[in-house]
Amino acid sequence: MSIAQVLLIYIQLFAGRPSLKKLQLWADDGTFEDPITVAVGRSQYEPQWYGLQTAFSEIERLHHEVTSGGNPISMDLRTRYVVKGIGKEQTIDSKINIFYDKDSGKITKVEDKWDGKLPDSSIQNVSIDQIISPWWWVHYGESWAFWGWSFTWNMWWWQVCAAASWIKNCIRDDHRMFC
Repeated sequence: MSIAQVLLIYIQLFAGRPSLKKLQLWADDGTFEDPITVAVGRSQYEPQWYGLQTAFSEIERLHHEVTSGGNPISMDLRTRYVVKGIGKEQTIDSKINIFYDKDSGKITKVEDKWDGKLPDSSIQNVSIDQIISPWWWVHYGESWAFWGWSFTWNMWWWQVCAAASWIKNCIRDDHRMFC
């Protein structure tokens, strides 16, 4: 696989356009790292790419520039994201390093450094003051409630369960014509 192909695939993935064909160009034990995620193995990094479509209503590449064509391939990427449901817009400047196996041509590791940095852990810039603040916990709870609601709303099973319950009640109530 050429460097141009690797870059094209990576840019398309970051634009929220994953496909099985594109993801087959990754090694099964590949790694993806950014400031909030460390995904090791196909079962962890594939959902990261498909999750972009779910989390963001708009993803726009504003700028990209290849800074090194070696191994790793390095590039600067500026991307604008709009969070689905709340419309919050965020622009992220990334420094990307793409490592690949020269023999197989598969991507083995991607480091996505926001503002050129990778944190020591997956939680960055959380201080003790934030954790003990009641407002931080209120916001934390609201965030979980929002994601829980969106997950439930997008799942069709709750509609199926509601219909099944309605049918069960109709059968139990002597097959009344209007349930």
